[in-house]
Amino acid sequence: MRALASAVMLAALTVPSQVLACPVCSPGRDDATQQAFLSMTIFMTLLPLMMLGVLFYWLVRRIRALETRDIAIQMQAELSPTAEE
Repeated sequence: MRALASAVMLAALTVPSQVLACPVCSPGRDDATQQAFLSMTIFMTLLPLMMLGVLFYWLVRRIRALETRDIAIQMQAELSPTAEE
């Protein structure tokens, strides 16, 4: 039990020095890097949403075009003489 407590204490004392050596955290302290991280976070959040929006927009337009085509075909069939007569 005493060895476990010593290991936990040693780990707690050495972790802060390892965190300072983090290659991602250290450069993030200046304004330009923070702005870049923020911009990329916003971009990567919005990109999938924009892709879904474009897909939805395309599907709606495609469905409307098919419905318009079907209506035009039905109107043409109603106006043309039928083959049964």
